[in-house]
Amino acid sequence: MFKKLKGIFKKEDKSKTTAERHTRVQVVPFYDVTLNVLDQGKSEKILKVANLSASGVGAIPEAGMQLPNKGDRMTGSMVFPDGKFPVTMKVAHASDLAIGCAFVEEFTNLKNEILRYFSVELAAKELVEVNADILKSEPDGAPRLFRGRKNCELFLVENDGKIVRFQLSLFGNYIEGGEGLKTKLGFLASAQDEKPKYKGTSLVRLVSEFSPEILSNATKYVENIQALSSEQREIICIAMRHDA
Repeated sequence: MFKKLKGIFKKEDKSKTTAERHTRVQVVPFYDVTLNVLDQGKSEKILKVANLSASGVGAIPEAGMQLPNKGDRMTGSMVFPDGKFPVTMKVAHASDLAIGCAFVEEFTNLKNEILRYFSVELAAKELVEVNADILKSEPDGAPRLFRGRKNCELFLVENDGKIVRFQLSLFGNYIEGGEGLKTKLGFLASAQDEKPKYKGTSLVRLVSEFSPEILSNATKYVENIQALSSEQREIICIAMRHDA
């Protein structure tokens, strides 16, 4: 489904990185998937997963954990709600924020499980609209917020039924745009010292481009949001195709 993490967030434009203030930042993890790795071949460490594709994974290192080097091989297992799958990985990059790895050797069963987990159509149909009465008013139209599982969320502002702007969170990735607006791409993070709040408090680390596969799946996702009109779905899809 998705390209490996190394290929997803390439050509990062650090000058566009946004943050509300200087604070420790953590990537928003999947709540029901972990990467269990053997630390230097000894004890097993359970790492939260920040990004996941059919060919690689981005895991959040533990505080004080000795980071692997680029090119190192790691062994362990990917743990899903419905099973545990052994895996061998090659490190693409490592930082205090995330360890990006590509799967190597035979991982057909794991790939199939990831594809099943990321059933785009199913995830779109699981979105539930939040009561508009609890949302903050917006000067350019009426706000709507849809939330689902697996870090999926859609916030939009509409005027006379037309979408003015939108923010789409999809499996940890982030797309923002609207008619006449420049499309922004990135991945979600949150301020570690803040309680979870409305989308406006989230941090987004912007990048210059996504892989075509991510954008393709985002389009498929939007096309299956039944609460939107066909015109609204088309506006979002056009905006995503005209990315930064």
